[in-house]
Amino acid sequence: MKHIARAVTSDVWSASVDRTSHDIYAKDKQEQRERSRAWKPNTLAIMANRIVNNEPVTEGFLWGRDAVRMITQGYIKESELAKHRNAFIKAYKDMYPKETVDKKINDLTYRHEYAKKHYDLL
Repeated sequence: MKHIARAVTSDVWSASVDRTSHDIYAKDKQEQRERSRAWKPNTLAIMANRIVNNEPVTEGFLWGRDAVRMITQGYIKESELAKHRNAFIKAYKDMYPKETVDKKINDLTYRHEYAKKHYDLL
């Protein structure tokens, strides 16, 4: 007759040796797949962090619908956008003639004000 501890140990050992790693990690892999399907990046939060960290962003996150959405959802304040907006305008002035810059600034300002009034952004 086998000693019970030896019998259990050898049975557990042989069972674990006979299993493939696929069997061992199947549950973990399935849980990871389910979590990754549910995850989506929060673009507004990412862009707000980029603005706060003085990293480049496109003009849509400085003026207009996305900028207003970041503000209304509390990711950033309008005053925090000012520094980035000024840098954008300065770079634009270095590349284009004054009338083009004036048109662009008017367009961006108009888009921003329009977004504030006309979009349900929450």
